Amino acid sequence: MEIKKIYKTDRTDYIIVQIIIIAIGFLIQTKIQINTIENIVYFIIFYIVLGILSLINSIGRLKDINLSPYYSLLNLIPILNVCFILFLSVKKGSESK
Repeated sequence: MEIKKIYKTDRTDYIIVQIIIIAIGFLIQTKIQINTIENIVYFIIFYIVLGILSLINSIGRLKDINLSPYYSLLNLIPILNVCFILFLSVKKGSESK
């Protein structure tokens, strides 16, 4: 099974999208009060959506630096995901698009 038709994301676009995802996550975390089951469900749904968006963004960046899209699963490992995001932010991409 191979992931193919995913766009390539250059460094600048990757960083901008990651900042937006992190900012939205921070806003959600500060605005939703987790005191009812309904709010907990909303909180979980928002974070699942943000996680999927982050995975898609990482896959596009990995395609740009000619690495396997499966490395995007490193986003799911706590602490290692921060190192992975920093790596994708500084690694120079391929010349051709």
